[in-house]
Amino acid sequence: MSDLTDPFKLHESFRSTGDPFPENPFAQDDPRHEVWREETHTAETEAARLNSDILAWKASNPEDQVDRTIALFLGKFDIWASRHICVLWSDAAIHEYIQWLVDFAESGIRAAVTSCPAPISREVLTAELRVRFLQRVEYWKSQALEIRSGSTSRAKSGNQPQTQLPPAGTAAEATDNANPYPVRQNENRRRRLVKKNDLSRYLDQANLTDKQYKCASLKWEYCLTLSQIARDLGVHRTTVDQHIHSAQAKMRSAGLYDKVRKRLSQAHPGE
Repeated sequence: MSDLTDPFKLHESFRSTGDPFPENPFAQDDPRHEVWREETHTAETEAARLNSDILAWKASNPEDQVDRTIALFLGKFDIWASRHICVLWSDAAIHEYIQWLVDFAESGIRAAVTSCPAPISREVLTAELRVRFLQRVEYWKSQALEIRSGSTSRAKSGNQPQTQLPPAGTAAEATDNANPYPVRQNENRRRRLVKKNDLSRYLDQANLTDKQYKCASLKWEYCLTLSQIARDLGVHRTTVDQHIHSAQAKMRSAGLYDKVRKRLSQAHPGE
Protein backbone atom coordinates (compact mmCIF):
# COMPACT_ATOMS: atom_id res chain seq x y z
CA MET A 1 0.00 0.00 0.00
CA SER A 2 1.31 3.46 -0.88
CA ASP A 3 2.27 5.89 1.87
CA LEU A 4 2.22 9.67 2.05
CA THR A 5 5.61 9.88 0.30
CA ASP A 6 4.66 7.86 -2.81
CA PRO A 7 5.53 10.21 -5.73
CA PHE A 8 3.06 8.65 -8.17
CA LYS A 9 -0.08 7.99 -6.17
CA LEU A 10 -2.00 9.87 -3.55
CA HIS A 11 -2.75 8.03 -0.36
CA GLU A 12 -6.31 6.83 0.16
CA SER A 13 -6.76 9.43 2.90
CA PHE A 14 -6.69 12.13 0.20
CA ARG A 15 -9.30 10.44 -2.00
CA SER A 16 -12.21 11.39 0.23
CA THR A 17 -13.07 13.65 3.11
CA GLY A 18 -12.93 10.66 5.46
CA ASP A 19 -16.53 11.04 6.57
CA PRO A 20 -17.35 8.10 8.87
CA PHE A 21 -21.07 8.62 8.11
CA PRO A 22 -21.34 8.99 4.30
CA GLU A 23 -25.15 9.17 4.52
CA ASN A 24 -27.21 11.45 6.72
CA PRO A 25 -28.21 9.18 9.65
CA PHE A 26 -31.38 11.12 10.44
CA ALA A 27 -34.72 10.93 8.64
CA GLN A 28 -35.73 13.98 6.60
CA ASP A 29 -38.55 14.88 8.98
CA ASP A 30 -36.17 14.73 11.94
CA PRO A 31 -35.04 18.27 12.93
CA ARG A 32 -31.50 16.94 13.29
CA HIS A 33 -31.39 16.03 9.58
CA GLU A 34 -30.89 19.63 8.46
CA VAL A 35 -28.46 20.38 11.28
CA TRP A 36 -26.38 17.35 10.28
CA ARG A 37 -26.49 18.34 6.60
CA GLU A 38 -25.24 21.86 7.25
CA GLU A 39 -22.52 20.68 9.63
CA THR A 40 -21.41 18.09 7.08
CA HIS A 41 -20.93 20.78 4.43
CA THR A 42 -18.78 22.74 6.85
CA ALA A 43 -16.78 19.65 7.80
CA GLU A 44 -16.18 18.69 4.16
CA THR A 45 -14.76 22.14 3.47
CA GLU A 46 -12.46 21.86 6.48
CA ALA A 47 -11.34 18.39 5.41
CA ALA A 48 -10.45 19.63 1.93
CA ARG A 49 -8.46 22.51 3.40
CA LEU A 50 -6.68 20.13 5.74
CA ASN A 51 -5.69 17.92 2.79
CA SER A 52 -4.40 20.98 0.96
CA ASP A 53 -2.32 22.09 3.94
CA ILE A 54 -0.90 18.60 4.46
CA LEU A 55 0.12 18.34 0.81
CA ALA A 56 1.91 21.70 1.12
CA TRP A 57 3.85 20.40 4.14
CA LYS A 58 7.29 19.47 2.81
CA ALA A 59 8.56 16.51 4.85
CA SER A 60 12.34 16.35 4.37
CA ASN A 61 13.05 13.44 6.73
CA PRO A 62 11.23 10.42 8.25
CA GLU A 63 10.40 12.29 11.44
CA ASP A 64 8.69 15.05 9.47
CA GLN A 65 6.77 12.39 7.52
CA VAL A 66 5.50 10.93 10.79
CA ASP A 67 4.49 14.38 12.07
CA ARG A 68 2.63 15.00 8.84
CA THR A 69 0.84 11.65 9.07
CA ILE A 70 -0.21 12.32 12.67
CA ALA A 71 -1.41 15.83 11.79
CA LEU A 72 -3.52 14.50 8.93
CA PHE A 73 -5.33 11.82 10.92
CA LEU A 74 -5.72 13.90 14.08
CA GLY A 75 -7.07 16.73 11.96
CA LYS A 76 -9.66 14.46 10.33
CA PHE A 77 -10.61 13.12 13.75
CA ASP A 78 -11.25 16.64 15.08
CA ILE A 79 -13.26 17.65 12.02
CA TRP A 80 -15.73 14.76 12.25
CA ALA A 81 -15.86 14.72 16.04
CA SER A 82 -16.87 18.38 15.94
CA ARG A 83 -19.80 17.71 13.61
CA HIS A 84 -21.51 15.38 16.08
CA ILE A 85 -21.59 18.00 18.84
CA CYS A 86 -24.52 19.81 17.25
CA VAL A 87 -26.84 16.78 17.35
CA LEU A 88 -26.24 15.66 20.94
CA TRP A 89 -29.77 16.40 22.09
CA SER A 90 -30.08 13.92 24.94
CA ASP A 91 -28.12 12.18 27.67
CA ALA A 92 -28.31 8.94 25.69
CA ALA A 93 -26.82 10.66 22.62
CA ILE A 94 -23.97 12.08 24.69
CA HIS A 95 -23.08 8.69 26.16
CA GLU A 96 -23.27 7.07 22.73
CA TYR A 97 -21.06 9.81 21.31
CA ILE A 98 -18.38 9.20 23.93
CA GLN A 99 -18.23 5.50 23.01
CA TRP A 100 -18.14 6.42 19.33
CA LEU A 101 -15.16 8.71 19.98
CA VAL A 102 -13.15 5.76 21.29
CA ASP A 103 -14.07 3.55 18.33
CA PHE A 104 -13.32 6.33 15.84
CA ALA A 105 -9.97 7.04 17.50
CA GLU A 106 -8.99 3.37 17.31
CA SER A 107 -9.82 3.25 13.60
CA GLY A 108 -7.79 6.44 13.09
CA ILE A 109 -4.78 4.91 14.84
CA ARG A 110 -4.98 1.83 12.62
CA ALA A 111 -5.24 3.93 9.46
CA ALA A 112 -2.34 6.17 10.49
CA VAL A 113 -0.07 3.23 11.34
CA THR A 114 -0.85 1.69 7.97
CA SER A 115 0.38 4.94 6.41
CA CYS A 116 3.59 4.89 8.43
CA PRO A 117 6.75 5.46 6.32
CA ALA A 118 8.87 2.32 6.16
CA PRO A 119 11.93 3.60 8.13
CA ILE A 120 9.83 4.47 11.17
CA SER A 121 9.09 1.97 13.93
CA ARG A 122 5.39 1.18 13.93
CA GLU A 123 5.57 0.41 17.65
CA VAL A 124 6.93 3.89 18.38
CA LEU A 125 4.36 5.53 16.12
CA THR A 126 1.51 3.54 17.64
CA ALA A 127 2.53 4.60 21.14
CA GLU A 128 2.64 8.26 20.09
CA LEU A 129 -0.68 8.01 18.31
CA ARG A 130 -2.37 6.46 21.33
CA VAL A 131 -1.31 9.38 23.52
CA ARG A 132 -2.32 12.00 20.94
CA PHE A 133 -5.68 10.42 20.12
CA LEU A 134 -6.49 9.84 23.79
CA GLN A 135 -5.97 13.54 24.41
CA ARG A 136 -8.38 14.40 21.60
CA VAL A 137 -10.95 11.87 22.84
CA GLU A 138 -10.87 13.46 26.29
CA TYR A 139 -11.15 16.93 24.77
CA TRP A 140 -14.28 16.05 22.78
CA LYS A 141 -15.67 14.12 25.71
CA SER A 142 -15.36 17.27 27.82
CA GLN A 143 -17.07 19.30 25.08
CA ALA A 144 -20.01 16.89 25.02
CA LEU A 145 -20.39 16.87 28.79
CA GLU A 146 -20.12 20.65 28.91
CA ILE A 147 -23.14 20.94 26.64
CA ARG A 148 -25.18 19.15 29.26
CA SER A 149 -23.73 20.80 32.36
CA GLY A 150 -23.83 24.27 30.84
CA SER A 151 -27.41 24.13 29.63
CA THR A 152 -29.97 26.33 31.34
CA SER A 153 -32.94 24.80 29.54
CA ARG A 154 -32.85 21.11 30.29
CA ALA A 155 -35.90 19.24 29.12
CA LYS A 156 -37.74 17.03 31.55
CA SER A 157 -36.60 13.44 31.34
CA GLY A 158 -39.92 12.26 29.95
CA ASN A 159 -39.67 14.69 27.03
CA GLN A 160 -36.04 14.14 26.05
CA PRO A 161 -35.45 12.41 22.71
CA GLN A 162 -33.51 9.19 23.25
CA THR A 163 -31.01 9.85 20.48
CA GLN A 164 -28.18 7.51 19.58
CA LEU A 165 -25.61 7.74 16.82
CA PRO A 166 -26.90 5.21 14.30
CA PRO A 167 -24.79 3.11 11.93
CA ALA A 168 -23.84 4.76 8.65
CA GLY A 169 -26.56 4.57 6.03
CA THR A 170 -29.42 4.13 8.46
CA ALA A 171 -32.06 6.66 9.50
CA ALA A 172 -32.62 7.57 13.11
CA GLU A 173 -36.13 7.63 14.48
CA ALA A 174 -37.64 11.07 13.87
CA THR A 175 -38.43 13.34 16.79
CA ASP A 176 -40.40 16.56 17.05
CA ASN A 177 -38.55 17.63 20.20
CA ALA A 178 -36.44 20.76 20.12
CA ASN A 179 -32.81 20.61 21.19
CA PRO A 180 -32.80 20.62 25.03
CA TYR A 181 -29.04 21.24 25.10
CA PRO A 182 -28.43 24.23 22.82
CA VAL A 183 -24.76 24.48 21.99
CA ARG A 184 -23.40 27.62 23.50
CA GLN A 185 -21.68 29.94 21.09
CA ASN A 186 -18.01 30.65 21.61
CA GLU A 187 -17.58 33.77 23.71
CA ASN A 188 -14.98 36.13 22.35
CA ARG A 189 -12.58 37.13 25.04
CA ARG A 190 -12.41 40.88 25.34
CA ARG A 191 -8.65 40.97 25.74
CA ARG A 192 -6.54 43.71 24.22
CA LEU A 193 -3.80 42.10 22.18
CA VAL A 194 -0.40 43.75 22.11
CA LYS A 195 2.02 43.01 19.28
CA LYS A 196 5.35 42.19 20.88
CA ASN A 197 7.29 41.42 17.70
CA ASP A 198 6.80 42.97 14.26
CA LEU A 199 7.39 40.17 11.75
CA SER A 200 5.05 41.45 9.07
CA ARG A 201 7.75 41.88 6.43
CA TYR A 202 8.57 38.17 6.70
CA LEU A 203 4.98 36.97 6.93
CA ASP A 204 3.95 39.12 3.97
CA GLN A 205 6.54 37.46 1.73
CA ALA A 206 5.62 33.86 2.56
CA ASN A 207 2.41 33.58 0.48
CA LEU A 208 0.45 32.32 3.48
CA THR A 209 -3.28 31.68 3.52
CA ASP A 210 -5.35 33.95 5.71
CA LYS A 211 -5.62 31.32 8.43
CA GLN A 212 -1.93 30.46 8.31
CA TYR A 213 -1.03 34.15 8.53
CA LYS A 214 -3.38 34.80 11.42
CA CYS A 215 -2.21 31.80 13.47
CA ALA A 216 1.47 32.51 12.80
CA SER A 217 1.02 36.19 13.69
CA LEU A 218 -0.79 35.45 16.95
CA LYS A 219 1.90 32.96 17.97
CA TRP A 220 5.07 34.80 16.93
CA GLU A 221 4.06 38.46 17.01
CA TYR A 222 1.60 38.40 19.92
CA CYS A 223 3.21 35.47 21.77
CA LEU A 224 -0.03 33.59 22.44
CA THR A 225 -0.12 29.89 23.23
CA LEU A 226 -1.83 27.43 20.89
CA SER A 227 -4.74 27.10 23.33
CA GLN A 228 -5.18 30.88 23.51
CA ILE A 229 -5.17 31.17 19.73
CA ALA A 230 -7.69 28.36 19.43
CA ARG A 231 -10.04 30.08 21.86
CA ASP A 232 -9.68 33.46 20.16
CA LEU A 233 -10.37 32.05 16.69
CA GLY A 234 -13.09 29.63 17.81
CA VAL A 235 -11.25 26.60 16.41
CA HIS A 236 -9.48 23.60 17.86
CA ARG A 237 -5.90 23.48 19.04
CA THR A 238 -5.03 20.82 16.45
CA THR A 239 -6.24 23.12 13.68
CA VAL A 240 -4.08 25.97 14.97
CA ASP A 241 -1.08 23.65 15.22
CA GLN A 242 -1.58 22.53 11.62
CA HIS A 243 -1.84 26.10 10.29
CA ILE A 244 1.37 27.04 12.09
CA HIS A 245 3.18 23.94 10.76
CA SER A 246 2.05 24.86 7.24
CA ALA A 247 3.20 28.45 7.72
CA GLN A 248 6.59 27.22 8.92
CA ALA A 249 6.94 24.97 5.88
CA LYS A 250 6.16 27.81 3.46
CA MET A 251 8.54 30.15 5.25
CA ARG A 252 11.32 27.57 5.18
CA SER A 253 10.82 27.14 1.44
CA ALA A 254 11.07 30.91 1.01
CA GLY A 255 14.18 31.14 3.21
CA LEU A 256 12.34 33.24 5.80
CA TYR A 257 11.88 30.96 8.79
CA ASP A 258 15.48 31.21 10.05
CA LYS A 259 15.17 35.00 9.94
CA VAL A 260 12.00 34.82 12.04
CA ARG A 261 13.68 32.53 14.58
CA LYS A 262 16.66 34.88 14.77
CA ARG A 263 14.41 37.87 15.39
CA LEU A 264 12.48 36.01 18.09
CA SER A 265 15.67 34.81 19.81
CA GLN A 266 17.00 38.39 19.84
CA ALA A 267 13.74 39.75 21.25
CA HIS A 268 13.41 36.98 23.85
CA PRO A 269 16.95 35.69 24.50
CA GLY A 270 16.04 33.69 27.59
CA GLU A 271 13.17 31.74 26.03
